[in-house]
Amino acid sequence: MNLLHNYKTEVIKYGDINVNYLENCTIQQQLDPVLAPYNSIGTVHFPTRIINGCISAIGNIFIDKTRNYTISPFMNSTFDHAGQVITQNNIFLQI
Repeated sequence: MNLLHNYKTEVIKYGDINVNYLENCTIQQQLDPVLAPYNSIGTVHFPTRIINGCISAIGNIFIDKTRNYTISPFMNSTFDHAGQVITQNNIFLQI
């Protein structure tokens, strides 16, 4: 993370991290402080996996918490995990 993080580059971290963000668990309590120095937070707070009546949010997108974004599920019938769509709002590009 130290190699990737600087103030000119924004890094979005995403993955099937197997930490259920629908529950306040020990692993989440350990992961959040690791990401905090990079101003990153988990953004997925809806079920990403529903199987046999069990729901969890084990896939997550970590983004700079100062950014203006919206995130929504992308449901599909092919996989046992729902996708996530993140839209970063108010992006200004220099021409």
